[in-house]
Amino acid sequence: MKNRAGWLALGVLAIATILMVFFVLPQLRGTNQTAEKPQAQAPAQVPQTTAAKPEAAVADDQVASGKMKRLSTEAEKSVAALEALFADQKIPEASVYASSRLAAMTALKALAEIDIPTSLEANLADSMTKAKAMASKALQLLIKLPSAPEDAAGMIVNIGRALHGEPELAAKDDGKPKFGVLRVEKDGSTVIAGNAAPGTKLDVLDGDKTIATTTVSPNGDFAIVLDKPLTPGDHVLDLQSTSQDGKVVRSQEQATISVPDRQNGDVLAMVSKPGEASRLMTVPKGTAEGAEEKVNADKQGRVPAETKDTTPPVPSTAPPAPTPPVAPADAAAAPNAAAQNEQLQITAVELEGDKIFVAGTAPKNSSVTAYADGKQIGSSDVDGKGHFVVEGEMAISVGQHIISVDLKDANGKVTLRASVPFNRPAGDQVSVVAPEKQPESAGSPVSAASVDSNLFDRQRDTLAKSFALLSNLFADGKTPSLESLAASRSALEFALKAVADFRPTPSTNAADTSFMMRMAENAGKAQAALKKVEPASVKSMAAALPELGKLVQAALEPMPNAAQVAAAQTATPTDGSAPPTISQEPLEPSSNTVIIRRGDTLWQISRRVYGQGVRYTTIYMANAEQITNPDLIEPGQTFTVPDKALPESEAEAIHRKWMERHKH
Repeated sequence: MKNRAGWLALGVLAIATILMVFFVLPQLRGTNQTAEKPQAQAPAQVPQTTAAKPEAAVADDQVASGKMKRLSTEAEKSVAALEALFADQKIPEASVYASSRLAAMTALKALAEIDIPTSLEANLADSMTKAKAMASKALQLLIKLPSAPEDAAGMIVNIGRALHGEPELAAKDDGKPKFGVLRVEKDGSTVIAGNAAPGTKLDVLDGDKTIATTTVSPNGDFAIVLDKPLTPGDHVLDLQSTSQDGKVVRSQEQATISVPDRQNGDVLAMVSKPGEASRLMTVPKGTAEGAEEKVNADKQGRVPAETKDTTPPVPSTAPPAPTPPVAPADAAAAPNAAAQNEQLQITAVELEGDKIFVAGTAPKNSSVTAYADGKQIGSSDVDGKGHFVVEGEMAISVGQHIISVDLKDANGKVTLRASVPFNRPAGDQVSVVAPEKQPESAGSPVSAASVDSNLFDRQRDTLAKSFALLSNLFADGKTPSLESLAASRSALEFALKAVADFRPTPSTNAADTSFMMRMAENAGKAQAALKKVEPASVKSMAAALPELGKLVQAALEPMPNAAQVAAAQTATPTDGSAPPTISQEPLEPSSNTVIIRRGDTLWQISRRVYGQGVRYTTIYMANAEQITNPDLIEPGQTFTVPDKALPESEAEAIHRKWMERHKH
C-alpha cells in the first residue's frame, strides 16, 4: 500500500511538470510578447493622433456652418417675400409691406450679427465673414426704405442684390411720365416723346385742357404729334398717365413753351422738374449755345471772357454767399462754439402732469443740468453714447417757456449752454421735439418744408436761365429779332411770376420763410419793371436790361447755408461773464414721440400706447436706425410712435420669429 501511494504521488508530479513545461510556460511567454508589441509601435502612432482635428472642433464647425445656412436661408426667403410684393409693378398695402419689411429686417439682423468663433476652419470663417458683411449691407438698404410702399418700389431690387454680393442697380423707374423729346416748330406744330408705365393711357394737358391722348407701348415709350398746332403765346404742358385700374399718375416734369406770333419768329421750350436744373428743349436759333455757356459759367461764379462789359450780368443761384467776417473778440471762440454746437442739443421735452423730462445729446460721459424758465429741474450724467435725460417735478403752465441745459466740465464749471423756447399746449401728456434739420435721405419721407425748398430752388433756377436767354440776345452788341425777343421775354415773365407768387407752407421754418418771402417780393419788383418795358421795342429792352438785371439778381440771392445758420444760433459773450449759448429753433409739438427713460422697454411703451406689449414691433420698425436690439434701448433716446400698430396677428408672428432666432 505504501509503494502504491508513492507511485501515485510521483505520477501526479510528472503530469504537473509536463503541463507546466509544454502548456503553461509557452502561454505566459506569448502573452508577454503580445503586450510588448503595442509599446514598441506606440511611438509610430503618435504623429497620426496629433495630426487629426479634435472631435470638439469638428463639432463647432458643423454647428456654425449649420447656423449660417439656416440664417442665410431665412434671410433670402424674407427678402424674396418682400420683393414678391412688388412683382409685376404691384404696390402692396401699407400694412402688408410694413410687416414683410420688418420680417426681412429681423432676418437680416440675425445674419449680420452672427458670431464667428475664433476656432473655426479658415475657409468656413471666411465664408461666414462675407455672408455677414453682405447681410449688413442689405440691412442698411432695407432700413433706408421709405415707409410708403409706392415710394419704395424702385429701391427693393437692390436689397436682394446686396445680400448676394451683387452691385447695386440704378433706382428703378417710378413709372411717372417723363419728357424725352419736345420739339416745337415756329407754327406751333409739336412732337412729344418720352416714357411712362407700359400700357397706360397718356394725356398731354395744356393747363387743365387735354390736347392729346395715346397709349404707352409695352416698352414704356410713347410719341405724340399734336393734331392741332399750339397757338401763338405761352403754354404750360403736363403729362398724366392712367392705368387700367384707374390709378392716375401726374408727371413731376413740366414743359414751358413760348410760340411766336410770326412765321419768322423763334420758339422757346424748356422742361423743369423740382430739385433739378431745367432742360432747354427748343430755343431761339443762335442763342442756345451762348445761353448755356452763360448759365454754366454763372454756376461756377465767373463770366466768360468774351462777354462784353455792356452785357447785363446774368443772375445765378449757385455761388454761396461769403461768410460774414467774425469780430476779433469772437474769432477764437467761434470755431470752438461751432464744434460744441453739434455736441449739445435739447432734442425733446415730455410732460406727464407735473413731471418733466428733458432729453438731448452731449459729449460722452460728461454731466448736464436742465432748467425751465431759469428754475433747476435736475441733473444727469451723459451716457457712453452721448444721450442724457433729466427728470424732475415742476408745474409748467400753458404758454411760452424756455428750457436750457448747461454742459459742465469735470470741475463742475459750465462750459456751454443750450437754450430753446417752446409753447406748452394744454393736456397732461405733452411732448415737444426739436425740428428735423438733417437733409433727408433718398429713402426718407419727404416733408412739406423740403418740397417748398426744392420747388423754390427750381423756380429760381428757371428764372436765372430765362434771364440768361434774354440777356444773351444782346451780347456782343447783337440786335435780336422781335420774335426772339418776344419768346425770351415771355419765358422771363413766366419765371418772375412763379417766384413772385411763391408762398411757403406753414411747416417751413421762420428763417426760410422770411428769406423766401423777401425773394418773392424782389421778384415782384422785377416783374413790375419788366411790364413797364415797351413790348415790341428792342431798343427799350436794351436800355432796361442793366437795371432789370439788378432786380432779378436781388431775387436770386443764395439761401443762407447751414454754417451761417449755426453761427447765427451761437452767441458768445465777449466779457467772459457767461458761457457760450446755443439758441435752438423752437421745439414743436409731437403726439407721436416718447423719451426713453431709465428702465423703459419697448414692451412697456407698446402696452401703454397700443394696449398690448407684443405690438412693440411697430415701434421697433419705425425707429430701426436707432435700435440695434429691441431688448436694449438707451435712456435719452427719442422714438417715433406711429398712430396705428400692426395687426395683432402680424405683431405676434414677428415677435415669435424674433424669439426663435435669438434662442440660438
